[in-house]
Amino acid sequence: LLQCSDLFVEFSFCLVPLQEDVDGEIRALQQYFTEGAGKASGITSMYLHFDNARYRRSTKLTVDYHHVLGEKHIYESLLGLNFRISPSAFFQVNNGATELLYSTICDWCRVTENSVVLDICCGTGTIALALAKKVKKVIGIELCEQAVEDAKKNAEENGITNAEFICGRAEHVLPTLVKRFGRRTELVAVLDPPRAGALPPVITAIKKCSALKRLVFVACDLNQSKDSVVRLCRPPNSHDYSIGFKPEHVVMVDMFPQTPHCEVAMLLNRLPAPKLSDFVKKTDTTTSTATASSTQAEEPKESTETKPEEP
Repeated sequence: LLQCSDLFVEFSFCLVPLQEDVDGEIRALQQYFTEGAGKASGITSMYLHFDNARYRRSTKLTVDYHHVLGEKHIYESLLGLNFRISPSAFFQVNNGATELLYSTICDWCRVTENSVVLDICCGTGTIALALAKKVKKVIGIELCEQAVEDAKKNAEENGITNAEFICGRAEHVLPTLVKRFGRRTELVAVLDPPRAGALPPVITAIKKCSALKRLVFVACDLNQSKDSVVRLCRPPNSHDYSIGFKPEHVVMVDMFPQTPHCEVAMLLNRLPAPKLSDFVKKTDTTTSTATASSTQAEEPKESTETKPEEP
């Protein structure tokens, strides 16, 4: 599988070879792209990645990339910020459309200088850092270790000091953050999950975070992410007492022109909590109905028998 952009090329093979085979492939690629016909391609960074599904499932969530030639990272500018990107970190490929998407997300967050923004599945920290100068603090949560290192470096390079990035699973990190900031904190979140959508435990953790009143959900494939949106908006029930969200705005950005794919952003606002009076009225109505039914059942029926006449 060959994946390429303006600056970066990654060769990925579905097997785990011996080390001498890896060294041989690296030498062959170096020769072809520095001395051979590939020199004209202008490639500035190249990695070799061997991927074996069975091997990957039995190890940690890290992958082994072999640097072939050029820079070890690629660099992009977005919304006036500079970003370093590692080979396994996620970064949008269409800068113009990405700036439009991220600007919309920033507007929808409606943050203030007292806001704390949670960037869930933050990648290299692009959305969090774009919001950092407008808020009290931004916190990015990401499972990919290389992406977290990039995000920390990007904050440092852009002179941003109110950003924190945590490597871990969102469902494990979110409850800790809620306890740390308390219920009175003005929390806003952006959830930009992988193509398949957010896992149910992540959705549950978000819904249980009662201080979180506004959420921007981003999907690169709404078909696969629709279950996540449904779970986020589902009202309380016997299995989940958490109050859900209500969709307010949706926008589609043509991130991949001339293809059927697009990026979708959705603004979700927390539904108001049910009032105690609603439960009281419902209880009173139920009680009244039950009492009326009971009275009606116990009320003696009029006798239809004819009394004998007195002599």
